[in-house]
Amino acid sequence: MAEPWFCREAPSEGPGWWETVDDVGVTYWPTEKLARRYAALPVLIALVRRVLDNPEGCVFCDFCLGHDPDCPGIAALKAAGEEVE
Repeated sequence: MAEPWFCREAPSEGPGWWETVDDVGVTYWPTEKLARRYAALPVLIALVRRVLDNPEGCVFCDFCLGHDPDCPGIAALKAAGEEVE
């Protein structure tokens, strides 16, 4: 199961700042909302991959077999820098 990246307040950066810790290191964010959105990326990417691999077809492409050239799921993975087959 995918897990979100670590996220917490970063008082060392000043009031209101948050930090996330991913594979590369620590990133600081000016709001909790931004930090939590970033921390959720591994979970969201896993969700999109699972939806795309649905044996009944892709829900983004209205359950057709295969994918439309403009499939939003594939576009999302490409935008995230993920390899798409």
